[in-house]
Amino acid sequence: MKRLFIIFLFYLCLLTGCAYPNIKNQTIPQVDSSYKLEKDMAVSARTGWQDSEIMLREGQKFIIRASGLWNKGFAPDCGPDGYIGSAGEIRYNSEYGAMSLLGKIGNEKEFLIGSYVVMVASSSGELSFRPNCADIGFWDNSGGVIASIYLPKVYNAQDNAAPLKVETVAKSVDVLIKGYSPGGKSRQQDYQEALLNAKLQAIERAGIDISSYTKVENFVVTHDLIESKAQAVLEPGFQVIDMGYQSDGSFLVILSGRVTTSKVK
Repeated sequence: MKRLFIIFLFYLCLLTGCAYPNIKNQTIPQVDSSYKLEKDMAVSARTGWQDSEIMLREGQKFIIRASGLWNKGFAPDCGPDGYIGSAGEIRYNSEYGAMSLLGKIGNEKEFLIGSYVVMVASSSGELSFRPNCADIGFWDNSGGVIASIYLPKVYNAQDNAAPLKVETVAKSVDVLIKGYSPGGKSRQQDYQEALLNAKLQAIERAGIDISSYTKVENFVVTHDLIESKAQAVLEPGFQVIDMGYQSDGSFLVILSGRVTTSKVK
């Protein structure tokens, strides 16, 4: 009887997708030199549609090249190409693999991006991203990917509509910062050091000389100084994505937000 019960659980697991899913991987081509990087955007595995603040006009050519790792709680890490099939997960769009990177323009239907796509905008609107996971499944997701948006270097009226950016607050700068810790400590300590590194870079992006902060050897004092100044330059609403340990043992976080360059002297 016990053996039959184990067999029953095994097949139930297969039917519901509890087994680790296959991971879809593809070679990511290099971007053509006629395109320039417009923005690197951090896309969280735990959130629905995330706006890029990049507006495209109908007919606008663009390339998206994505990298990084995210996952479902029960499954191994995967890249923006996602898993093959459902991975036992309710997908946002059942046509594409679970945890694949999706995009949309304005209110148009979503499309598959994966790790690389070359497209022409079918309509005008803001470019947005999300993981192919139903909102109800975000609770055990982790990680994030970076979506790099490329637009043509040369404006061509015949086949290229001019890109339009959403206006941002005056004297503010959008930032996407990679903060690193060398690793080797507890996960919490490595995370805190990586976050502190990201905030230090944010202070520098705001036009503030950081040499005085880096010369202080006492970690507690350095932490307090950086936190105090970071609160002055980082506008509310910034996000930190825990990317975890990297292949070289370092710890990585991604800080996405906006720094103010006018209020801090």
